[in-house]
Amino acid sequence: MDSAPPVGDFHPFDSPRARRLLGVLILMMILATIAVGARLISRKIKGANLWWDDWLAVTALTFNYLNNACTLYQIIVGGIGNHTPLIPMENLIKLAKSLPLAQCLYALNMGLIRLSICMLFLRIFRIDKTFRRLVYGATAANVAWIIFNIFIVCFRCIPFSKNWNVDEPGHCVSELVVTTIVAATGTAMEFFIWSIPIPLVWKLHMSTSRKIALTGVFLLGLFDIAVGIVRVVTVVNVSYVDQSWGEEPAVEWILTETGVAIVVACLPICPPIFRKALPASMRSFHKHSNNSFQGNKKGYYQSQEDHFQLVGNLSGGKNTAFAKGPVGRSTSESEGDANSDGVVQGTGDPEMGRVRVQQTFAVE
Repeated sequence: MDSAPPVGDFHPFDSPRARRLLGVLILMMILATIAVGARLISRKIKGANLWWDDWLAVTALTFNYLNNACTLYQIIVGGIGNHTPLIPMENLIKLAKSLPLAQCLYALNMGLIRLSICMLFLRIFRIDKTFRRLVYGATAANVAWIIFNIFIVCFRCIPFSKNWNVDEPGHCVSELVVTTIVAATGTAMEFFIWSIPIPLVWKLHMSTSRKIALTGVFLLGLFDIAVGIVRVVTVVNVSYVDQSWGEEPAVEWILTETGVAIVVACLPICPPIFRKALPASMRSFHKHSNNSFQGNKKGYYQSQEDHFQLVGNLSGGKNTAFAKGPVGRSTSESEGDANSDGVVQGTGDPEMGRVRVQQTFAVE
C-alpha cells in the first residue's frame, strides 16, 4: 500500500465519488431551500401568521445548511470520497474530529423537522384528544432521540479525544452499532409520526376520493421513510477499513434523507402557492369549494389543512358544533347566524352531527 502523499499533493475532487457527493449536497440544499420558501410564501398568501411548525421548519433548514457546510469541509479537507491511503494523515485527523459535530448536526436537523411535523398536526387537528396524546408522545420521543444522539456523540469514546487518536488509552463503542441504532430508530419514528393522522382523516365527513387525496398528502412521508431504510442498509454495509472511501455512500444518503425530510414536511402547506399558479377559473373553483365536517361523541374534526377550528360536545341529547373562520366570513346551512366573532352555532341529530360550511375566504 502506498504511503500518504504530502498535504499539497492532495486533490479531493479528483475522485468521482467526491464530485458525486458534492452534487447531491448542492441538489438537496436547493430543494430544501425551495420547499421552505414555498411554505412561507403559502402562509403569506393565506394571510396567516407563522406558527411553531413554520419556525421549526426554518430552524431545521438552518441546521441543514450547517450540516451541509460540515459535509463540504469533510469532502475538501477530510477527503471523504477518496481512498484513505491517498489522504494525508493531517487531513484524516481533521476528518475524524469533524465526525462528532456532523452527527450532532444531523440529529438536530432531523429532530427539528420531525418536531415541525408534530406541531403541524397539532395545528390542523385541534380537537381529538387521543390524536393529540399520540402527537405529544411522538414529540417527547423525538426530543429523547435528539438527546440520545448527542449523548452518544459525547460518550461513545472515553476519553473524547480517542475519536481521532486511536492509540490513546481508553475505549470506544462500535461506530457501526451506534450509527445503525440511530438510523433504524430514526426511520421507525418517521413511520410512526406520518401514520398518526391517517385514521383521523378517514373519520372526516367527505368523499372517499378526498379522503384518499388527503391520505396521500400524509403518505408523502413514505418518501423520507424509504430513503431512511436505504440509509440503514447503507450504514450496515460501510467498510471501516477504507473509511473515507467506504463512508461516502452513507454520507450521500444522509444528505438525501435530510433534504427529502424538509421537502415532504413542507409540501402539505404549499397548496396555496400551487393554486396561485392555476388559471383564474380553476382558482375560483377551489375558492368556492364546500368543506364538510362530521362529529361524534368525541368531538368534531377539522377538514383540510387549517381551515376551521371545530369544537363539539353532546348537550341535551344533541350535538352542538361551532365553526370559526380565523380570517373572513362564513355561511352555514345549519340554524343560527354568525355572531360578532364569526362563530356559527348549529344543532342537529346526534347521529348526524354535521355542520356544512361554504368557504369563501383564506384562513389561517
